Amino acid sequence: MRLTHRAGLSVCAFAAGAAVLTPLAVSSPAEAAVRAPSEKNVPAAAAGEGMHSKKGAKRCARKGQTAHIYVTALGEARVTWKVPGGKLHSRYYKFTPDGIEGRPIPTWHKNVKWKVTSTYGRTQDNLTKAYAYCSKDGRAAKTYKTKVTAKRTGTKRCGAGQQVMIYDWSLGHVRHKFKYLKKGSKLRVHDLSRQGYTLALRITPTGLRKVKWVANAHEGPYQNGGMIKKIKVTCVKN
Repeated sequence: MRLTHRAGLSVCAFAAGAAVLTPLAVSSPAEAAVRAPSEKNVPAAAAGEGMHSKKGAKRCARKGQTAHIYVTALGEARVTWKVPGGKLHSRYYKFTPDGIEGRPIPTWHKNVKWKVTSTYGRTQDNLTKAYAYCSKDGRAAKTYKTKVTAKRTGTKRCGAGQQVMIYDWSLGHVRHKFKYLKKGSKLRVHDLSRQGYTLALRITPTGLRKVKWVANAHEGPYQNGGMIKKIKVTCVKN
């Protein structure tokens, strides 16, 4: 049977929507309720729409909080931020090419100007959401008063103009803790759980040249907790 032009467009639109929803289908309703940070007063993109870039500024006033940038995108995006009076930090982050994927990116600063730009595909309008929020570790630490099921530790030193990046192939309830190699340095925590339950690459930019780090997988309040498959710690340019 021959499809009309209008019908053909409808079928294509339905197929595209299915592709976007598929990666998230493994999540339980309970997981969906706790994965993302609070989005109060955050403008959401209309269904089916994409953005090329978005920018803004974030100031965190509460003790212990720093600015995090949450990006939902397809393919690849460039994320930059700048502390007033400081240098510009810029990195390209990979996202799944066959659906929408969310990734929280900590800046470890209280006051930043930020921008996210899509760098994937012909139209490059592949951002669904991009916004900044304030958090102590990406989500309330009290959620993690549970048994540690897997643990990885290490020390990494990088040269001038570089920072330590932690690449973690894991799933579920996992978080990274690290601090600078100097007595009395502040402990930083990056919660990776909001990135979903499926096995995937999780990234922690530390913003530091020399760190002692720990990756913990926890028993979770839903499904089968967390698992660490592989960790790679490298030096990259700031």
